[in-house]
Amino acid sequence: MKLMMKHCFWYIPIILVILLNYIFCTYIWFAIEFLELFNNLSSDAKHFIQLFVLGMLGGSIYTSIYFANDYNEVMEIAEKNKRLEKAPAAIDFLGYILFIFGAGITGVVLYLAFKAGIIVMLVGSSEIEINKVATWVIAFSGGFGASHVKRFINHFVKENLDKDNKHQKIIKNK
Repeated sequence: MKLMMKHCFWYIPIILVILLNYIFCTYIWFAIEFLELFNNLSSDAKHFIQLFVLGMLGGSIYTSIYFANDYNEVMEIAEKNKRLEKAPAAIDFLGYILFIFGAGITGVVLYLAFKAGIIVMLVGSSEIEINKVATWVIAFSGGFGASHVKRFINHFVKENLDKDNKHQKIIKNK
């Protein structure tokens, strides 16, 4: 048990990263929306900051779920074997930070993709306005589903590269 507690110490930075990100993102979103923070920025800039922060918030929720599953798995194995076989490394919290930051970027990119899709559907009318709350939901969903978006992109790229490589092999064989 003493060994388990010693290695569980490395979970503390991960917990702090997730909790501090919840606080930071909620504060920034609330401050921009209700306290008029960043008044010197344009409304578009403030909106994109909100989208980025909401994407990060979605990423925080996903990392919370991932963290809980990881911790439960590690502790379950440790109880069965009476020793800790898989503990987090000292720098694991950096992976959580990078994932959360990437989720913010994914949220903004998903919003831009939705907006571009709507513009294309409406034949180039660039004056389209999406409801503010809908944009928040899109960014939050993009952040929450960042790992799924990454998986989709990897699958899409692999499929297209394999097709291209097959064509190159056929040409080289002739």
